[in-house]
Amino acid sequence: MILSDQTYFFNFVRLSFSKIEYILNTSMSKTAHFLFITLLSLIVVVVTALLFYKGFSYYDTPLEERFYHPDYQMLRSSGPVGHGLGIIGSLLMFIGVGIYMLRKRWRPIARLMALI
Repeated sequence: MILSDQTYFFNFVRLSFSKIEYILNTSMSKTAHFLFITLLSLIVVVVTALLFYKGFSYYDTPLEERFYHPDYQMLRSSGPVGHGLGIIGSLLMFIGVGIYMLRKRWRPIARLMALI
């Protein structure tokens, strides 16, 4: 019996989701969960503090004087930091909306990503 490519694809997707479901259903120990949440929180706090420390003087200057600020080339909206933050923010929005749409329309993902 010859199986079509579509059958192989759906079998692969079914097996992939069963593996993901197994990983998500295995519970983390309380210590590991605490360390995981603490690490993520620490990353958020450190990145926020660094951005505030590095960019406060730039964003505190009036618009007319920002061109003369020493960090202008890095922090302007078309600079590496400003452009990078814009790209990251856009990707996070697209990923969030995409996951939401998939979760609403596709049952395996709806069960996998149930909001509790």
